[in-house]
Amino acid sequence: MKRHRPTQYRKMIEDNPQATFGLSMAASAVYESRHGMCEDDHRCTEEWREIAGELRDRYGDVLTYREVRQELKHSIKSRSRGIGVDTHNRGS
Repeated sequence: MKRHRPTQYRKMIEDNPQATFGLSMAASAVYESRHGMCEDDHRCTEEWREIAGELRDRYGDVLTYREVRQELKHSIKSRSRGIGVDTHNRGS
């Protein structure tokens, strides 16, 4: 089981502002922002699948730097308030 540093996804995203990110990586980044880590076996959880499904519904299979950052920011705010992530529309 591969263990990721808590900042791995965030650093990767910050270091590549011109890049686009696949659905799997974006979902893992959001999962990590909620739990402090995302290991390989977390990608088999219902929560990770729900995150991926919500992201796909909003953005499709590829997300921009800005979209991923928006999701991370939203996830971190929600976690700090102790509430779940609500759905919001692209471009909001």
